[in-house]
Amino acid sequence: MRIPFYLPAEGRPFRDFFDIPNDIEDFFFNFPYYRETNRVFPNCNIYEEYDKLNIVFQLPGMEKDRIDIRLEGSHLILKGERKNPEEEFHRKERFSGNFERKMELPYPVDPESAKADYTDGVLTITLSNAKSEAPRKIALG
Repeated sequence: MRIPFYLPAEGRPFRDFFDIPNDIEDFFFNFPYYRETNRVFPNCNIYEEYDKLNIVFQLPGMEKDRIDIRLEGSHLILKGERKNPEEEFHRKERFSGNFERKMELPYPVDPESAKADYTDGVLTITLSNAKSEAPRKIALG
């Protein structure tokens, strides 16, 4: 007796077997503990341009009033909150909720010259090098 692979009434009889890899991936990569501790959000690029340090963050879907940027000593701190629409998801891969990113800057910067621009989901922070005082001679007395 021959058993057909596709049963007309039930679709594919081995469908659940082929979904096992997706189920395993969903268990490990959509597990809340993994998402909160191992995911770096938001992504950023840092590059120098003459005497300025540019830090670019990708923040799609964020509102300006939910972004907080601070300079504390030699650290840049970015905090924010991205809210999800009130919808029921079949699959959720986009981060939502509160986040905080703290990074050490490669050299001292002048906090008074800091500028930030948020356009089309891209936050660009421009920081100038701190002006160091000219070297001076110390007289022996």
